[in-house]
Amino acid sequence: MDQSANGRLSSLRSMLGGLLAAASDCRSRAAVVLDGLRECNRADEESRCGYEDLEGYLSRLGELIDSADESLRRLVAEIDYLEERQQTGPRIVRAQEDERRRVARDIHDGPAQTMTNVVLRAEICERLMDRDPSRLRHELTELKLSVRDALAEIRRIISDLRPMALDDLGLIPAVRQYYDDMAARCGWSGGVEVKGEAQVCSTTEVTVFRLVQEALQNARKHSEATEVRVEITFNERSVKVVVCDNGKGFDSARASLSAVGRERFGLVGMRERVSLLGGSFDVVSSPGCGTSVIAEIPLSV
Repeated sequence: MDQSANGRLSSLRSMLGGLLAAASDCRSRAAVVLDGLRECNRADEESRCGYEDLEGYLSRLGELIDSADESLRRLVAEIDYLEERQQTGPRIVRAQEDERRRVARDIHDGPAQTMTNVVLRAEICERLMDRDPSRLRHELTELKLSVRDALAEIRRIISDLRPMALDDLGLIPAVRQYYDDMAARCGWSGGVEVKGEAQVCSTTEVTVFRLVQEALQNARKHSEATEVRVEITFNERSVKVVVCDNGKGFDSARASLSAVGRERFGLVGMRERVSLLGGSFDVVSSPGCGTSVIAEIPLSV
């Protein structure tokens, strides 16, 4: 939605707020008038009929004001909903773009570099075919290893995009498997602790997995941690995810979610994912004291 539409929505909300205030004031004044009329009624029995008619009209006016007040409140609620929907679209686009950027970076730094090496080695093999067959055998062996490395990296990227375990086994086994792979690569101690049990929809399931995935990737890239723990707690109404490490930490108050923080820590993407589901997200960290990523997502989503 453009800036012009945003301005119109804000103006409409302001106008409706004024109408609600006027309706409330009118209702209060009508109540005062009715109270005064009732007092006069008791004092002057001869004017009773006329006062009763007027009281009836004022009562009807009060009912109309109440009805208008309720309609206006519903309209304000609808505008609030539309504005929230308006913000949802850009959030989804940003989340998609962040994901695409991450995948592009992984492919560029991994398989693309490896395949460039494969091409170079293939050219070397062509030149050695007639000149030095013994060295050619060595180069072919190295070429085969490079292709295997590229395949392994491609499989890792595919697994990061949509781990098969998430579909085949469910959320918790997928999280445990991903953590175990990362811990083996990074030499972490810690583990995954799960409390409670609940059925979660596929959207919440993917969001929880992505949160753990991104938090573990951040710990691998930035924290220099030796211990990383994942805690997933299912309550009656929500699922809480905590990923904490004993790494070098950072000043979360200063990094906040600035442009630098966006590039370095990927916190914006995690916050957006949780926000889209109506959840809460926080990062607690300070230099030398490790980092804790904390998110809570409603189960009713």
